[in-house]
Amino acid sequence: MDSDQLSEEAVRASLANGSFLQFVSELTVEQSREVGSVVAQASDTGEHDVIADLEGLAWADLDRRVQILLGYVVQGFISATGESAPRVIPFAELMMTRAADFGAYGLQQAVGRWLDGGEGRCKDSYDILNLRSESTLLALVLEKWRVHAPANAIQAVLDLNDSRNGQHSNVATMALGGYGDTPDDVRARAIDALVAKLAGSDQGARTNAVYPAARFISEGAGSPELAEALEAIATDPLPDDRDQLITAFVQNRYSYPDRLRARTFELMKDASTENPAVLGLVDSALYDLDVQKDRRLIADIVAAIVDREENAASLGRFQSTIYKIREAGSGIRGWFFAQWLLCGEYRLRFDVHSCFPNSQAPSSNPFPRFVAA
Repeated sequence: MDSDQLSEEAVRASLANGSFLQFVSELTVEQSREVGSVVAQASDTGEHDVIADLEGLAWADLDRRVQILLGYVVQGFISATGESAPRVIPFAELMMTRAADFGAYGLQQAVGRWLDGGEGRCKDSYDILNLRSESTLLALVLEKWRVHAPANAIQAVLDLNDSRNGQHSNVATMALGGYGDTPDDVRARAIDALVAKLAGSDQGARTNAVYPAARFISEGAGSPELAEALEAIATDPLPDDRDQLITAFVQNRYSYPDRLRARTFELMKDASTENPAVLGLVDSALYDLDVQKDRRLIADIVAAIVDREENAASLGRFQSTIYKIREAGSGIRGWFFAQWLLCGEYRLRFDVHSCFPNSQAPSSNPFPRFVAA
């Protein structure tokens, strides 16, 4: 649509005369977002019940392109509207089900921008969602509420954290991880709640608390209490706890205190092929180490995973780490080749030859000039 045809008057006219879908079909993506803002004004002034119209559309019968453009219109509308939570939240949830395969993430972002409009919107939204058995928007509401008023939001989070509704409790526990940089009295309440989860007998709740505890440590001033609680789990963890400790460590950019950090690298030796995602995170963590200074640690972890009797992984699963070793120069490359060839079991010795091409492996001289152990 030409820019001179895209005016507030044209948008409002299409709403009034029933040609809005035809109007939308002629828009570009950027124009559709702008139209959403104009439509929000028409809704806020009572000129047109936009929410009712959009809810009443048979989305499944619409052309795919029109569905996508309407999704952007809805995003612009939600971001800009002054409608209240009892109208916006149910509408947003419905739109997310209809746009699940092409716009759900953008709709969540739009709801986030609407929630930025004030604490009252967050509280009212919480009151609505707290009555549901589950909701994809609850975590977002708790996050935005914390930003507006952490002292008020923490009480709602703690109430949910103790809820018998497992989904609500898990969402609240994850939300506690965001309180690392809040006032001291609020931080203390979040720490106590996370420590209790980490020390509890409920395995699922304990595992779920590992990630927010790691996030709390990484984003705030740290917490000796949380570090100690994580160390206690890391002493002899169940497989799910082990995998979560590794996941939280890598995804929070290695923010663990030194003792917990060292223990987590030890836990990586037990990472299993039954969880390929965790193996990928181990590869990422090893890649980010200093391939010269930390060569012994890297070699030991890889050897432990490749040479185990059950659920062993091939050396090729560590693509990023192998690439870094290959590119580090002949000295480091020769050290790893010799270390794994001479000290590894059959599987590792076999894989070494396939992962290090002849041009990169020691050939005529079995003892090349490589870095000393």
